[in-house]
Amino acid sequence: MKTFKTIRMGFLAAAAALVCFSSCSTDDDQKGGGNPAPQRESLVVLTINTGKMMSRAGETTTTKLTDNEKHIEDLTVGIFDKTGNKRIVRSFKAAELVTTPGSSKAEVKIFATDLTIDDEVVVVANTNDKKADLEKAATKDAFNQVTLESAKAVVKDSKLLPKYGETKLTQGNLPLTFKADVRVKNLVSRVTLNQLNVELPGGATFAVSDIYLTHLPKNFAYSKTGWVDGLTDPKNNFIHGIFSKADGTTESDPNLHKAVTAAGENSFLYTTPNKTQTGNNTRLVLKGQYNPGTGANAEVVYYALPLNVAVVDGTYDSADGEAMVFATSPGKNYKCNVTIKKKGSDDPWDATQPQVAEINVEAENWVDVLQNTTFQ
Repeated sequence: MKTFKTIRMGFLAAAAALVCFSSCSTDDDQKGGGNPAPQRESLVVLTINTGKMMSRAGETTTTKLTDNEKHIEDLTVGIFDKTGNKRIVRSFKAAELVTTPGSSKAEVKIFATDLTIDDEVVVVANTNDKKADLEKAATKDAFNQVTLESAKAVVKDSKLLPKYGETKLTQGNLPLTFKADVRVKNLVSRVTLNQLNVELPGGATFAVSDIYLTHLPKNFAYSKTGWVDGLTDPKNNFIHGIFSKADGTTESDPNLHKAVTAAGENSFLYTTPNKTQTGNNTRLVLKGQYNPGTGANAEVVYYALPLNVAVVDGTYDSADGEAMVFATSPGKNYKCNVTIKKKGSDDPWDATQPQVAEINVEAENWVDVLQNTTFQ
């Protein structure tokens, strides 16, 4: 006879939302065959709230998520033993997600067997079209190797931003009960042109017209870092907000490009985690009109900003205190404060780093990483 145990989990998410999950099933239902033994109802309680991470400066600031960024359409919960082998993986459809007015909790009912303290719990919200792949993963490693195309994750105004969290089961308040508090955060990050100061000499001016992102990994993983290894080909392994055509002109991806006339909190794009530190590291590109102030014609120039970089004692260091320098993490808001003191490049692919990059960290519901960058 099988012994069914109660699971109780609280989820702290980088998506501040109230969602109620309700579903019942049995282990025999999933495996098929035989009459189910008497079962104890297993309960998973998810508390959806914004998790905070500490910055290097010891302070955490957050940027509030929009309603779309908070939204949870579906959920997949996996429980794995200490060796990473699957105990159970269950998914819940949108129709099973019921909000509870005035409550900060949501419930999912799961029947499970053979659970122990320190079993690993992993949660994916908004699985997009990868639910079946997650469900058939026999190990936690296989679960974490399921990837999603970045092009599907960075859609503007999407309600399906993928979210991930993991923790371990701990003993519950009653015998044969378990609990887990899981921090779930968006796997995408924001990149924001937060401030733009133009201090060009000789009366020259620069007026921004567009922002782009380049060098996003083509795929990212449902894992803690989201990173995928082995990406080296900028054409086949990465996607870009701008790309060159055969005739030498450029086109743009509408989800990785935005027309802007000023910096501010709405001047942002979504990016995905990128482990690459050199060559194919993700960049924010500013495009605009440079006027030399000498009577000569204005021309289009570009400024390429590497992400997650601080200058510490004359050397480059990580700005978010989590990923390596120039690599990007999930769940961040890379807020870029830019000061321009020299003419930009006529090549949007110019990866030249700014000569001076002053970057301070506020580690913002998104965890903010504040970057002060000066081109001079």
